[in-house]
Amino acid sequence: MNNELKPCPFCGGQPQMDTFFDNAGKIYRVWCTNCHIHKDDFSEEAAIAAWNKREYSWDLLMDILDEVYPADVFNGSSGDVGPRIIMKLREIDLLRQEENEEANDD
Repeated sequence: MNNELKPCPFCGGQPQMDTFFDNAGKIYRVWCTNCHIHKDDFSEEAAIAAWNKREYSWDLLMDILDEVYPADVFNGSSGDVGPRIIMKLREIDLLRQEENEEANDD
């Protein structure tokens, strides 16, 4: 299995692997050091696979946008970030298309 972590699907940031314990046991977390999105699992291999697979819901994306871009950003007080968000969504879509093509080639 390839243990190489892909860059963050949302911001292109560097991922990092951490472990912690909760009531369920040892948890492996892959997270972005820039935007802090993360994927958790009970094994290192599964956490890496989940991170690299890039399956994120729109609800999760909106939660991230809420954290990264507070509400006052959208009312014009901090400039217009709309184009940056649209550009990032297009990048995500292109990454998913490329991954789907790679998967179909295998």
